[in-house]
Amino acid sequence: MDNRRDTIVMVDDDIINLTVARNNLAGRYNIATVPSGTKLFQILEKVTPDLILLDIEMPEMDGYEVLKVLKNKEQTAHIPVVFLTATIDPENELEGLRLGAVDYITKPFVQGSLIRRIDLHILFEEQKQKLFKRNLALEGEMLAELQNAMLTTVAALIECRDDVTGGHIRRTRHYLRMLADVLVRKL
Repeated sequence: MDNRRDTIVMVDDDIINLTVARNNLAGRYNIATVPSGTKLFQILEKVTPDLILLDIEMPEMDGYEVLKVLKNKEQTAHIPVVFLTATIDPENELEGLRLGAVDYITKPFVQGSLIRRIDLHILFEEQKQKLFKRNLALEGEMLAELQNAMLTTVAALIECRDDVTGGHIRRTRHYLRMLADVLVRKL
Protein backbone atom coordinates (compact mmCIF):
# COMPACT_ATOMS: atom_id res chain seq x y z
CA MET A 1 0.00 0.00 0.00
CA ASP A 2 1.27 3.47 -0.93
CA ASN A 3 1.49 5.73 2.14
CA ARG A 4 2.72 8.72 0.16
CA ARG A 5 0.68 11.85 0.78
CA ASP A 6 -0.27 13.82 -2.30
CA THR A 7 1.02 17.38 -2.53
CA ILE A 8 -1.30 20.29 -3.26
CA VAL A 9 -0.38 23.92 -3.79
CA MET A 10 -3.09 26.51 -3.18
CA VAL A 11 -2.70 29.93 -4.78
CA ASP A 12 -4.82 32.76 -3.36
CA ASP A 13 -4.03 36.35 -2.40
CA ASP A 14 -6.41 36.21 0.61
CA ILE A 15 -4.66 34.92 3.76
CA ILE A 16 -8.01 33.84 5.26
CA ASN A 17 -8.76 31.63 2.24
CA LEU A 18 -5.27 30.13 2.43
CA THR A 19 -5.69 29.42 6.15
CA VAL A 20 -9.14 27.85 5.69
CA ALA A 21 -7.88 25.63 2.87
CA ARG A 22 -4.79 24.60 4.85
CA ASN A 23 -6.91 23.73 7.90
CA ASN A 24 -9.38 21.73 5.79
CA LEU A 25 -6.82 19.83 3.72
CA ALA A 26 -3.69 19.46 5.89
CA GLY A 27 -4.88 16.27 7.56
CA ARG A 28 -5.04 14.46 4.23
CA TYR A 29 -2.47 16.13 1.94
CA ASN A 30 0.85 17.89 2.03
CA ILE A 31 -0.33 21.41 1.35
CA ALA A 32 1.63 24.52 0.45
CA THR A 33 -0.06 27.88 0.24
CA VAL A 34 1.19 30.83 -1.78
CA PRO A 35 -0.23 34.34 -2.18
CA SER A 36 0.44 34.85 -5.91
CA GLY A 37 1.19 33.30 -9.27
CA THR A 38 4.74 34.61 -9.05
CA LYS A 39 5.31 32.70 -5.79
CA LEU A 40 3.73 29.60 -7.34
CA PHE A 41 6.28 29.61 -10.16
CA GLN A 42 9.09 29.92 -7.62
CA ILE A 43 7.81 26.85 -5.77
CA LEU A 44 7.38 24.92 -9.02
CA GLU A 45 11.12 25.24 -9.64
CA LYS A 46 11.67 22.96 -6.63
CA VAL A 47 8.46 20.91 -6.25
CA THR A 48 6.00 19.30 -8.65
CA PRO A 49 2.65 19.08 -6.89
CA ASP A 50 -0.03 16.51 -7.64
CA LEU A 51 -2.65 19.27 -7.98
CA ILE A 52 -2.94 23.05 -7.89
CA LEU A 53 -5.89 24.92 -6.38
CA LEU A 54 -6.02 28.33 -8.01
CA ASP A 55 -8.01 31.49 -7.32
CA ILE A 56 -9.02 33.67 -10.25
CA GLU A 57 -9.05 37.18 -8.84
CA MET A 58 -5.52 38.07 -7.77
CA PRO A 59 -3.28 41.10 -8.27
CA GLU A 60 -0.29 40.97 -10.65
CA MET A 61 -1.45 37.83 -12.50
CA ASP A 62 -5.00 36.59 -12.37
CA GLY A 63 -5.74 32.86 -12.28
CA TYR A 64 -6.37 32.68 -16.02
CA GLU A 65 -2.93 34.11 -16.78
CA VAL A 66 -1.31 31.71 -14.31
CA LEU A 67 -3.13 28.77 -15.92
CA LYS A 68 -2.02 29.81 -19.41
CA VAL A 69 1.62 29.87 -18.29
CA LEU A 70 1.27 26.49 -16.54
CA LYS A 71 -0.24 24.83 -19.60
CA ASN A 72 2.41 26.29 -21.93
CA LYS A 73 5.35 24.87 -19.96
CA GLU A 74 6.26 21.24 -20.57
CA GLN A 75 7.25 20.75 -16.90
CA THR A 76 3.85 21.90 -15.57
CA ALA A 77 1.34 21.24 -18.36
CA HIS A 78 0.37 17.85 -16.88
CA ILE A 79 -0.44 19.15 -13.38
CA PRO A 80 -4.21 19.22 -12.80
CA VAL A 81 -5.46 22.70 -11.92
CA VAL A 82 -8.73 23.28 -10.08
CA PHE A 83 -10.11 26.78 -9.83
CA LEU A 84 -11.22 27.42 -6.26
CA THR A 85 -12.80 30.83 -6.42
CA ALA A 86 -15.54 33.14 -5.20
CA THR A 87 -16.27 34.10 -8.81
CA ILE A 88 -19.68 32.61 -9.55
CA ASP A 89 -20.26 33.14 -13.25
CA PRO A 90 -20.91 30.45 -15.88
CA GLU A 91 -18.82 32.37 -18.44
CA ASN A 92 -15.81 32.47 -16.08
CA GLU A 93 -16.23 28.77 -15.34
CA LEU A 94 -16.38 27.94 -19.04
CA GLU A 95 -13.29 30.09 -19.72
CA GLY A 96 -11.34 28.33 -16.98
CA LEU A 97 -12.24 24.89 -18.30
CA ARG A 98 -11.47 25.95 -21.88
CA LEU A 99 -7.99 27.08 -20.78
CA GLY A 100 -7.26 23.68 -19.25
CA ALA A 101 -8.57 23.63 -15.67
CA VAL A 102 -9.95 20.23 -14.69
CA ASP A 103 -12.59 21.62 -12.34
CA TYR A 104 -14.17 24.83 -11.07
CA ILE A 105 -15.26 24.97 -7.44
CA THR A 106 -16.85 28.03 -5.84
CA LYS A 107 -16.22 29.32 -2.34
CA PRO A 108 -17.37 28.75 0.24
CA PHE A 109 -16.72 25.07 -0.42
CA VAL A 110 -17.92 21.96 1.40
CA GLN A 111 -14.85 20.23 2.83
CA GLY A 112 -15.95 16.65 2.05
CA SER A 113 -16.93 17.54 -1.49
CA LEU A 114 -13.66 19.37 -2.11
CA ILE A 115 -11.61 16.44 -0.80
CA ARG A 116 -13.56 13.95 -2.91
CA ARG A 117 -13.09 16.02 -6.07
CA ILE A 118 -9.37 16.47 -5.37
CA ASP A 119 -9.00 12.71 -4.82
CA LEU A 120 -10.76 11.99 -8.12
CA HIS A 121 -8.55 14.38 -10.09
CA ILE A 122 -5.37 12.99 -8.51
CA LEU A 123 -6.51 9.40 -9.16
CA PHE A 124 -7.33 10.27 -12.77
CA GLU A 125 -3.85 11.77 -13.29
CA GLU A 126 -2.16 8.73 -11.69
CA GLN A 127 -4.13 6.36 -13.92
CA LYS A 128 -3.29 8.45 -16.98
CA GLN A 129 0.43 8.23 -16.14
CA LYS A 130 0.22 4.45 -15.60
CA LEU A 131 -1.54 4.05 -18.94
CA PHE A 132 1.12 6.16 -20.67
CA LYS A 133 3.93 4.04 -19.19
CA ARG A 134 2.14 0.81 -20.13
CA ASN A 135 1.71 2.05 -23.70
CA LEU A 136 5.44 2.76 -23.91
CA ALA A 137 6.21 -0.74 -22.65
CA LEU A 138 3.83 -2.27 -25.17
CA GLU A 139 5.42 -0.28 -27.99
CA GLY A 140 8.82 -1.68 -26.98
CA GLU A 141 7.47 -5.23 -26.89
CA MET A 142 5.84 -4.81 -30.30
CA LEU A 143 9.08 -3.44 -31.75
CA ALA A 144 11.01 -6.45 -30.45
CA GLU A 145 8.44 -8.86 -31.90
CA LEU A 146 8.53 -7.05 -35.23
CA GLN A 147 12.33 -7.26 -35.36
CA ASN A 148 12.27 -10.98 -34.59
CA ALA A 149 9.62 -11.60 -37.23
CA MET A 150 11.64 -9.68 -39.82
CA LEU A 151 14.82 -11.59 -39.00
CA THR A 152 13.01 -14.93 -39.18
CA THR A 153 11.40 -14.05 -42.51
CA VAL A 154 14.65 -12.88 -44.10
CA ALA A 155 16.48 -15.97 -42.83
CA ALA A 156 13.73 -18.27 -44.13
CA LEU A 157 13.88 -16.64 -47.54
CA ILE A 158 17.63 -17.08 -47.74
CA GLU A 159 17.49 -20.68 -46.51
CA CYS A 160 14.97 -21.57 -49.19
CA ARG A 161 17.37 -20.51 -51.93
CA ASP A 162 20.32 -22.74 -50.96
CA ASP A 163 20.39 -25.88 -48.76
CA VAL A 164 24.19 -25.75 -48.34
CA THR A 165 24.27 -22.34 -46.64
CA GLY A 166 21.22 -22.99 -44.40
CA GLY A 167 23.26 -23.76 -41.27
CA HIS A 168 25.36 -20.66 -41.72
CA ILE A 169 22.23 -18.55 -42.20
CA ARG A 170 20.61 -20.00 -39.04
CA ARG A 171 23.72 -19.13 -37.02
CA THR A 172 23.82 -15.66 -38.55
CA ARG A 173 20.13 -15.21 -37.70
CA HIS A 174 20.86 -16.23 -34.11
CA TYR A 175 23.64 -13.65 -33.81
CA LEU A 176 21.48 -10.97 -35.44
CA ARG A 177 18.66 -11.73 -33.02
CA MET A 178 21.05 -11.35 -30.08
CA LEU A 179 22.25 -8.03 -31.49
CA ALA A 180 18.65 -6.84 -32.04
CA ASP A 181 17.75 -7.80 -28.45
CA VAL A 182 20.61 -5.70 -27.12
CA LEU A 183 19.54 -2.77 -29.30
CA VAL A 184 15.90 -3.05 -28.13
CA ARG A 185 17.01 -3.01 -24.48
CA LYS A 186 18.97 0.19 -25.10
CA LEU A 187 15.88 1.96 -26.51
